[in-house]
Amino acid sequence: MNDAMNWIKESLKLFQIERPAHFTNYTHCHECYDVDSMLQGETIESIGIKKLGTGCEALIYCTTDGIQYFMPALIRLSLETIHTDFYFGDFSYYLQGNGNNNSYYLSCTSEQRRFIARFILYMMEQYATEIENNGYDDDVLNAYGVWASA
Repeated sequence: MNDAMNWIKESLKLFQIERPAHFTNYTHCHECYDVDSMLQGETIESIGIKKLGTGCEALIYCTTDGIQYFMPALIRLSLETIHTDFYFGDFSYYLQGNGNNNSYYLSCTSEQRRFIARFILYMMEQYATEIENNGYDDDVLNAYGVWASA
């Protein structure tokens, strides 16, 4: 089994949560409602870069339960798009959040936090050139700093 499959398989084990009834605070605003409606039609297996967008568009509105549900997909997309859309850059930007006060970081178990830290480190070691070429050096290092403190 290749490295990508191992990461995806491990994420599926660690992030086994029940599908949330809603992925955003859908009554908050038009954007939250739209993102929630879009995510309602997706699964871990089906969601792709076209739905998530770039710039973490969907993740900005997502609840921590929604992100935990989709974590295996976010890992998959980071690996699948490393040479094309480079979703890992957007994902790392989101993961750094506001440091250790990041609500998603706080909602994860210590095992989940260690997994994400290991994944970021793996990506830094395996894809340093891609990270640098896409201009995400600082975001990836900052994200690693947050999650490695787990």
